[in-house]
Formats: sequence, structure tokens, C-alpha cells
Amino acid sequence: MAVPPRRQLRPGKLDAGVFGADVASFRLHLAAENKAERTITAYTEAVRWFAAAHLLCQTSKTRWVQVDKQDVQRWMVLAARFPEHPYRLFGSVLWRCVLSGRP
Repeated sequence: MAVPPRRQLRPGKLDAGVFGADVASFRLHLAAENKAERTITAYTEAVRWFAAAHLLCQTSKTRWVQVDKQDVQRWMVLAARFPEHPYRLFGSVLWRCVLSGRP
């Protein structure tokens, strides 16, 4: 019996909900810093993934300023359990966003 292939995670399809506008603003901020398009895409998808898969599902946070260090730490522990998770290594990006008070 053949094993079905693993479904690849598709962060671009995730809805960041109330954090969507902040993610879009973060994208513009990165573009203004002349980041490469690939970097912009990777960073914004990492933040969108964090918002959609953790903040909206696991917390009651509705504003970026409510996100704290513990949220990032919990997300990194969760993401580390899944080596195929494409954005598990973006903890520094998420931490930078938390420190700045915006994604």
C-alpha cells in the first residue's frame, strides 16, 4: 500500500485576520528598506503564518501591540516540533516585530 505524499504547508493561503493590515504594513516597511523581494516574501509569510496559526487560533490577542515575548517563545517551541515547517527558523524576525511593536 502506497503512503500518500505529505501535504506541503502553504502559508500564503493563511488568513491573518485582524493582523492582515499589519502584515501588509510590514511588507511596505521592508520594501522601503530596499530588502530583496525574496526576503520580503519570506518575512511577511513568516509573520502571516505566526498570526494565522498561533495568534488567532491559540490566543485572544487582536492587536499586534498585545503580542509579547511569550507568544513568540510558544510559537517557536511549537514550530520546532515540525522540521518541515518552512518558517520555524524565523524567530528573530518575529522577535524584531514584537520589539518594534508592529510586524
